[in-house]
Amino acid sequence: MASSLSFAAALYLSSSWNWAPVQLPIPGPGLSVVEAFDITTSGTFQFEASVPTASANMAMEDLPVVSSDLEASIQRNGATPHTYSMKRFRVGGRGSTDLYDAEPQVVLQSGSYTLRVQNKGASQPFGDRGALLTLTRFVHPTEFYLQGVLFRGLGWAGLLCGMTVGVLAELLARKRTPSLQ
Repeated sequence: MASSLSFAAALYLSSSWNWAPVQLPIPGPGLSVVEAFDITTSGTFQFEASVPTASANMAMEDLPVVSSDLEASIQRNGATPHTYSMKRFRVGGRGSTDLYDAEPQVVLQSGSYTLRVQNKGASQPFGDRGALLTLTRFVHPTEFYLQGVLFRGLGWAGLLCGMTVGVLAELLARKRTPSLQ
């Protein structure tokens, strides 16, 4: 049972719906986008924009800071919404898309929420490329790696212990049962 719970926890915590519970397009000037989402395990989250790569020849360090005038409002079950301003996005990673992070970090408890993102600026932050805004879990890479190793290690140890106890129990049962000849 411990093995199953450990493997389930490792899978559950790193699943995409728990890691990034909501994604929506960054709205154009004067527009807003609303999306409902659920948080299953509380944590710290940050806003991340995924943008098509403009030039593969440009180094990540040379990508500029992107100015914006976005306002995010997060409301939980009809309570007073918390409002966050995103004034700039800094490059945070690169792959098939460029990833940009925005301040602030947001602490959310488990529950149902509504995210409303409004573009109060006169232009689209990422120009004609467009962007997908994700509220993503913020975890230091070392902590995330150690958490996964711990849960998987406990899972394998529990599986090994369970199998060992099962084999020993079977051997003891055969020793105690007289054989019929």
